[in-house]
Amino acid sequence: MVDAPLLSVIIPCYNERATVAELLRRVKEVPIEKEIIVVDDKSTDGSKDVVASLALQWPEIRHILQEVNQGKGAAIRRGIDAARGDIVIIQDADLEYDPEEFPKIIQPIVDGHADVVFGSRFEGYPRRVMLYWHRLGNAFLTFLSNATTNLDLTDMETCYKAFRREVIQSIKLNSNRFGIEPEITAKVAKRGYRIFEVPISYYGRDYWEGKKINWQDGFSAIWTILRYGLFNDDSSEPRTYTTLRRRGRLKRYNRWIWDRVRPFVGQRVLEVGAGSGSMTRFLYGRELIVATDKETPYIDRLRNAFRRRPGIIVERLDLETDQALDLARYSFDTVTCINVLEHTSDDEAALKRVNQLLTAGGRVIVYVPAGKSLFGTMDEGIGHLRRYEKEELAEKLRHAGFEVEHMSYQNQLARAAWRFNSKIARRKALPSGQSRIFDYLVPLLRAMEGENPSNGLSLIAVGRKEMDSRTAVILAGGAGTRLRPLSSDENPKQFLQLFDGQSLLQKTWERLRRLLPAQAIHVSTTEQYRAKCVEQLPELPPNNVIVEPARRNTAPAMALCTFTIEQRSGDATIAFLPADHYIQDEVEFVRVLERAYDHARLHDELVTIGIDPTEPNTGYGYLELGEPIGDGIVRLRRFTEKPSRERAEEFLRAGNYAWNAGIFVWRVSVFRSEVARVAPDLLDVSLATYDRAPATSIDYAVMEKASQVATIRGAFGWSDVGSFEALERVGVVIPKV
Repeated sequence: MVDAPLLSVIIPCYNERATVAELLRRVKEVPIEKEIIVVDDKSTDGSKDVVASLALQWPEIRHILQEVNQGKGAAIRRGIDAARGDIVIIQDADLEYDPEEFPKIIQPIVDGHADVVFGSRFEGYPRRVMLYWHRLGNAFLTFLSNATTNLDLTDMETCYKAFRREVIQSIKLNSNRFGIEPEITAKVAKRGYRIFEVPISYYGRDYWEGKKINWQDGFSAIWTILRYGLFNDDSSEPRTYTTLRRRGRLKRYNRWIWDRVRPFVGQRVLEVGAGSGSMTRFLYGRELIVATDKETPYIDRLRNAFRRRPGIIVERLDLETDQALDLARYSFDTVTCINVLEHTSDDEAALKRVNQLLTAGGRVIVYVPAGKSLFGTMDEGIGHLRRYEKEELAEKLRHAGFEVEHMSYQNQLARAAWRFNSKIARRKALPSGQSRIFDYLVPLLRAMEGENPSNGLSLIAVGRKEMDSRTAVILAGGAGTRLRPLSSDENPKQFLQLFDGQSLLQKTWERLRRLLPAQAIHVSTTEQYRAKCVEQLPELPPNNVIVEPARRNTAPAMALCTFTIEQRSGDATIAFLPADHYIQDEVEFVRVLERAYDHARLHDELVTIGIDPTEPNTGYGYLELGEPIGDGIVRLRRFTEKPSRERAEEFLRAGNYAWNAGIFVWRVSVFRSEVARVAPDLLDVSLATYDRAPATSIDYAVMEKASQVATIRGAFGWSDVGSFEALERVGVVIPKV
């Protein structure tokens, strides 16, 4: 895949043989990484051949041919669709504008201050004196455009317009000729984009030199200004735009919704489907608000509305993909889904992702259309896929891991109006006049409805995420023989305080404390090392030391821990981590471990963490990875023992192998089920029977034979520091023994 350039230069070209070669030379010489998109609008003077010849010499030129002559606007639209750069700029194929000014035009966008930049011919120098009537016409069109868009531009008709690519590609443009300029201006203004103007030089030409615009285009521009400046073009916006625009004007109704959900809103809030920000404004003042949407127009509107508001962050989020889980880093205590779930194709999967985004005990607030019998043409028109019944929504929340804390209806008296409009009049949207009347009546409707109506047009549900059932076990019973004589039987590797005065055991504990309370962390060790563990981990609850009666490898040790925790905490989700591993990027490690916890909790699978290999290491076992089953999560195909150098190089080239770090996560019930099937001898492991347990590794006894094992790939600077060379690689100065 070719990396995207910084700049896409779109050049509409029609019968510019005299100038296009020189223009392209000047554009090419601008010292910016770029692509040059020349859209030939069915030229008849040989311009096409000139550009085609240069395109063979200059690979940055992309030559696009229109099948019929359609006009400058159509050529620009074609170029916008093809653009790949971060920034898009429009350049005429004549020599009226100077490409050397590209850097100053795009600088406000590069600096993050602007979404759109206009180059003003009337503010720059040098400027060729224009024909008076052309100048007057430009001034009038700019005045009329400003009057309808409430902008303060000095040159609306300028050719030089630059955009963030996602901005201009998210706008549906319709004009084929010179009306493209006022149409673009009106639509970027209505989106609320940050528009800058910079002065540019201008070298205008006369009609004998090839100028094409005429008085008819002036009248067309007036019509375009009025059409797009005074009226909304809903075809350029997401399907829900009209509804959200009207809903944003319903001040009393929005306040009513807010008053109903406010008691359940915490301090760290994720707002899903924020749209134009109507509800975001009510949230302002909390510790953290992350306002999100999946549509670029709404994201841009939110950023422009709240960019100077501390505590408000705008992010892209789509609950229908696992990429949404990246926002879990914000540690939300509340997620609001107001008029969101009814638009998702898989609402249960969306709720499960919401669960993963919340911290333990956090709340989801769901606001959805109620009453399946009311579903009709208005639902279809605004993109509803369903309406909900009370018990149905409650069951979906429970299935996603929530305890249903509150459910109630709202807007009871509006059911009749919705039924009439949607089922009898068969309207696609609620008429704006009815919306305004409804908003005026909200105080009366609130008073008549009371606090707990028996039904309503909308349904409010609040679910609380179950308290954390996650726990962890640090495996600290090993003898650490590989670092002898630095280590010893009395003081093995995990207890050596070589890392800024800390041991690997202590660093493992600190990593887990980023995620879990001390009461949720256990240590598995032998009687020989119990005292050392307690000494180095003063936060460790004494009852959380699980002592192996004898060293019998990882399978019985982990089975003993699993069944011990089961007696105390039921069907907990347990992570097992070796005590003697080094992790460089602890933040990324915690993020990966959280995902492993979430996958193990929500799926009946054992989970292992595989390390992306950085070299053909022969000292590690490998995991052969299969098909993807989620974002960054793959099916484990098989375990592979420590390979030869040749085999390790093959694994590295194949790309579907990971190092086996010996880090595992599972739910107690899933582990018990798999053990019953593949290693029934482990089911009886206890303190009393430990000396009879099979002395085998967890890999061999269970993981290699388990039916469903998922692997989460990690890249966080992992090492098992199993040699002196490995110690030196992680920055340890080895003391003399």
